[in-house]
Amino acid sequence: MATPFVSNEARLQGQIDELADHLERYLAGELSHVGLQELIERHFGAWEQDPVWQAAEYAAGEHTYWCAIWAAQHLADEDHWRDGLPQKELSFLLPFLRDRHALPKGWDGRRPSDATAI
Repeated sequence: MATPFVSNEARLQGQIDELADHLERYLAGELSHVGLQELIERHFGAWEQDPVWQAAEYAAGEHTYWCAIWAAQHLADEDHWRDGLPQKELSFLLPFLRDRHALPKGWDGRRPSDATAI
């Protein structure tokens, strides 16, 4: 649960950094598919338990964060690893995540509550 002394934006920025660190380790073969999936589940859990975050405007880098979360959730497994798709897609997203840059046209990441509206 969020501490009242940390703003939602500061907490999100910490989660973005944590995700980027784990993606780098995953892509380097230092983190298992299961390890990455466990991180993603923790991040979804943090989202589900934070109505303030759910109601807030999107923060800098948040669309990229959700794009990377959804991509990793669907691609972090042995079958996809063998076809090279997670390496390609997550390597592409990582610099945008690290630098808090907007995604290129045609790419988007939405919060779980907004994802069904696409």
